[in-house]
Amino acid sequence: RREVARSLVEGLGFALAERLERLRRDGPLCEPLRLAGRAAREEGWRAILAAQLGTALAPLEAGLEPARGAAILAGLGVGLWAGAAEAVARAGSPLGATVTAEPQLHAFYRARGARRSRAAALLAGLED
Repeated sequence: RREVARSLVEGLGFALAERLERLRRDGPLCEPLRLAGRAAREEGWRAILAAQLGTALAPLEAGLEPARGAAILAGLGVGLWAGAAEAVARAGSPLGATVTAEPQLHAFYRARGARRSRAAALLAGLED
């Protein structure tokens, strides 16, 4: 059961890491990245995700993260704040202890992620 749970977290982490790379190509991100929900409450999950994403993660301590996020986006849309960094600084949830990416574990997950991406590309080629 424990191995299944870890594999689920790792699978999610690989998918998030791919999307995060795309976002980083568009410009700098507000770091540390915020983490909400169950993953924010579980120390092991935070450590795995930080290593996979290669960045620091700060868990949100409040319980209304989706509503707060929607309000921040609405405020940005109407020009309430100059940018995302200001919006998060002024309206973001309180943060818990920041978790940093452990370098050796990050290197391990980068290698596994590259292997996963190659396998996915090969499988996609079989569908054509």
